[in-house]
Amino acid sequence: MIEGEGFGAAALRSAMSLMSLAARYPYPQKVFKSVGDAAAWILRRSGGESADGATVANILALVELMRQRLKPLAAAM
Repeated sequence: MIEGEGFGAAALRSAMSLMSLAARYPYPQKVFKSVGDAAAWILRRSGGESADGATVANILALVELMRQRLKPLAAAM
């Protein structure tokens, strides 16, 4: 996933999509501009809400929690 708005982010997403198309992965793959879009796609591919009750909102909350926990590590690098 390559988050962001504008031409630069869109160009990077296009390049990544082209590379994954050329690589011909044996599994479904798609490039998204947001975590929400990616989460919705994953849930649709898995038949809707998963057995553990995962929702787009739950996935967004978990990703935000991971980002907050990784900030100190990224700052230290």
